[in-house]
Amino acid sequence: MTTIAEKPAADTTADRVRELREAKDDSVSRAEGWRRRGPLLPALIFMIVVTQIPFLFTLYYSTQSWNLVRPGSQAFVGLQNYVDVF
Repeated sequence: MTTIAEKPAADTTADRVRELREAKDDSVSRAEGWRRRGPLLPALIFMIVVTQIPFLFTLYYSTQSWNLVRPGSQAFVGLQNYVDVF
């Protein structure tokens, strides 16, 4: 049995205009979102600097062996400090 499929209808001008409006609405809503959230960016950057950078330094320092009597005796020990604690 043979079936003949109909060709999809060509896009009309109204369809193209609708697509362009939807694309414009997306960009407007995206710009509106950045306009609303923009003033919060300095606070976000401040929070990252104040909390995450010290956390990363803590992780780095925890993998080192430090002797306060001999300041030049710093050595990388990996996770051995955690093994010693637990």
